[in-house]
Amino acid sequence: MKEISFQSKGSHGLFTFSERISLNDEEILVSVFNKASNSECHFFILDFKGTESMIPKFFRLFTKFSKETAQKMATINMNKSMQKEIIDAGVDNVFNFKSSYAEALTDFGIVTGKSPKLDVNFINPFIQATINTFGVQANTKIKLGKLFVKDPRIDLPMDIAGIIGITSKKFNGTLAICFPADIFLKIYSNMIGMEHTKIDQDIEDAAGEFTNIILGQAKSQLNDNSDYQIQKAIPSVFRGEGITLNHVAASASVVVPFQIEEGEFYLDICLDPA
Repeated sequence: MKEISFQSKGSHGLFTFSERISLNDEEILVSVFNKASNSECHFFILDFKGTESMIPKFFRLFTKFSKETAQKMATINMNKSMQKEIIDAGVDNVFNFKSSYAEALTDFGIVTGKSPKLDVNFINPFIQATINTFGVQANTKIKLGKLFVKDPRIDLPMDIAGIIGITSKKFNGTLAICFPADIFLKIYSNMIGMEHTKIDQDIEDAAGEFTNIILGQAKSQLNDNSDYQIQKAIPSVFRGEGITLNHVAASASVVVPFQIEEGEFYLDICLDPA
């Protein structure tokens, strides 16, 4: 069961909320706001995924928090009914509705639209390989989101990630595929035709296999059409609630969001010249 919580993600903070925010939650909500106020975050994302309702009384708490911190907020994954209540209350400017995590980061100015090193001709084989891999291997149709460049200080929301090195005579870097737990479990369940509700050692290797297949397909296309000479590599898997990803390369990475009905996962590519 989800609880009201706050996590610092570097320059921004992430709030998550319980299924129903009721009068009994006032004390913990105030406590979480206090924790966020004392953080060094400059922006805040309110993630209402899975939240069905919130009593209007608490709108003032969010407004008070916004005024006291003088920091910008963005709201994602809020259902239409709650959005309507907030609009009717005239505080939608406080909540600042956004369609995705990536759009919220872009609105904050943390990410930009172009990469200085990774052009569309390099990225496209990875996009196509990802769509093919999940469609064929996992029986899951995915939708491409809007690419963005991620500051190295920013963490994506993830609980499991498959990571593999990209090694060439011209550059070195990493490819990571990053999942929130519920998205990974949904895709894995689609793949084997049986529902799984917990990530354990028996199924976590799938994250590494997805990464390996995607790099293999993209590598084949890139090496055929260029002189990159990208080498084979062995993937690793990292798992844990709210884990962070550290690329080998020092530059900003390009993030490709993909959506399924239940939410987003991310392809994260980072390169430095060899």
